[in-house]
Amino acid sequence: MKTIILYFLLLFGLFSCKKDQPEVTVLPENNDPVFYVSGTIDGLPFFQQAGENNAFVTNGVMSRNGMDYTFGEFKYQNDVLRLGIFDGNEELPNLSSMIVQGDSLFLTGKIIESLASFDQDLCSNYSKITQIKWYKDGQLIGLNQFQLSDPGKYNICGEFTFVNGSTRTVCNSLLIGFYQEMQLRMNHFMLGSGKTRLWISGTDSLNVKSISWKRDGELVSNNLAPILDIPQIQSVITAEITSKNDKKYTRNIIVDGSNSGLYTEDFNLFVKPSVVQWDYAVGIDIKKNNTWYSTFNTQNYKSKMVVDQISLYELNSKGEKVYKIEGHIDAKLSAENQGESIYLKLKFVYPIILN
Repeated sequence: MKTIILYFLLLFGLFSCKKDQPEVTVLPENNDPVFYVSGTIDGLPFFQQAGENNAFVTNGVMSRNGMDYTFGEFKYQNDVLRLGIFDGNEELPNLSSMIVQGDSLFLTGKIIESLASFDQDLCSNYSKITQIKWYKDGQLIGLNQFQLSDPGKYNICGEFTFVNGSTRTVCNSLLIGFYQEMQLRMNHFMLGSGKTRLWISGTDSLNVKSISWKRDGELVSNNLAPILDIPQIQSVITAEITSKNDKKYTRNIIVDGSNSGLYTEDFNLFVKPSVVQWDYAVGIDIKKNNTWYSTFNTQNYKSKMVVDQISLYELNSKGEKVYKIEGHIDAKLSAENQGESIYLKLKFVYPIILN
């Protein structure tokens, strides 16, 4: 059984938001009594132990808003207790190297202000644009404007219709509310009809090692700030950027070769400066009396999950080290739209692989 339990909880996971619940790989149920949750929920005593009263634990991994999110859940009767954690993105160490005894991890919380505002009126050439259809991860999300307030990694596409009747679509990957080492923006300046100068700006632009510039998918230059011919009325220009520590970034814009102002700007224009970072952030979800409560639905930023103790549990069949982790958490959870709230103070014990 231990080869099953060791996977049980890469943290008791969460995901109550129905609009973003992809397929999830969940391992078999586990009833090892070493795992339990105890404390109070809304001031009432609470205790559940795996293997007692038909209580059991499961776990899995999902992609939430494009970011890895490991979770587990404790099921008992008709209720569910989940707790999960976002892994660091590709620019940060893996979660397995980040959890140590005494570590405190912040909880996710409801974000009131938008983290990105995609608005036609923010474009410098807004008067040349008739409309913009905005798509998030392939789904139409707004006409001319929409807001993003959930951290994540998104593929954002804009279908731009210009005053001359032409329509072009451009897409960009945007990381919002998670750590990103370099904040870069692609820029262009027309030198007359058919020629443009391109460059990358941002406080980290000096850390750019190389750039491959492509016009409608074809490589046209490897210079850091080239002057390009734009033979068509409109072309999609791509900058494939490599930093000095070999991180990769890609930016796309539309450039108007006729110099009539029928262009687009880097979508990072729409991302607001923010201190919100959900790398290694913890979320909790409880189903109680057929109602879901979540840290994602409440302003709960200063609450934390604390890892009280870590000890080696076993080596699994792959030779990976499995640790037993004890922790405690004190948090507020709310129903959808910040409705009814519940408060919990819980201690838990679970295993996790730390290599």
